Amino acid sequence: MTHRDTTSPSEMEVIDEKVKAFVTDLLQHHLVNIRVFITKTEEGLAKTYDHGGGDWYSVYGSVREWLIKQDERSKISVHQEASEPEETA
Repeated sequence: MTHRDTTSPSEMEVIDEKVKAFVTDLLQHHLVNIRVFITKTEEGLAKTYDHGGGDWYSVYGSVREWLIKQDERSKISVHQEASEPEETA
């Protein structure tokens, strides 16, 4: 578990317990891995938290695959926006 924010301890404890219960429940269904990422914005600052379990290499592969897909989607989106004709007023 990694805490990288300044959220009040009581709030993080509640989040931590809920995420741990969620992860434990899902891992009982014979999943290879699960990792939960949470980002919270307060006062203009992004605060993140993650927790998970399972095979590290599987987690790494899943996150890497997700990043590659997100990168490809953003490239397609930029290409489509650049290809669209501009509207004239």
